[in-house]
Amino acid sequence: MADMNLQERTKDRSWLALREAGRFLLSAPMVPVLVLSALAISALVPGFLSGANLRNMAWLFGPLLIAALGITFVFLIGGIDLSIGSTLSLSTIATAIVIRETGAILPGAVAGMLVGMLVGAINGFTIAFLE
Repeated sequence: MADMNLQERTKDRSWLALREAGRFLLSAPMVPVLVLSALAISALVPGFLSGANLRNMAWLFGPLLIAALGITFVFLIGGIDLSIGSTLSLSTIATAIVIRETGAILPGAVAGMLVGMLVGAINGFTIAFLE
């Protein structure tokens, strides 16, 4: 009797896990596409999932990920911000100019962040008080 109860509970848990996985896939349909794409590319390109390549992709896509996370909050509150690309580009240009002129990375990074914060503050002020 106890074994039957254990089997039923295990079956119920399996069913619940499967149902939750189905809900997740319906709410995020691009996840299976991403997984299948990664598997296909890794089968076709040797070393695609190597540590060096994953580290390189993280390094290259890091700024884009940070920008995407920032814009996510804007979308969550029902807004839209088309200036993120321009702000990112302006910050990058400021960073490059300061690095070229000083030859040091740290002042360039600080300049880029300050330009991004300044443009963000101007955008925020404009939206909050002048809309």
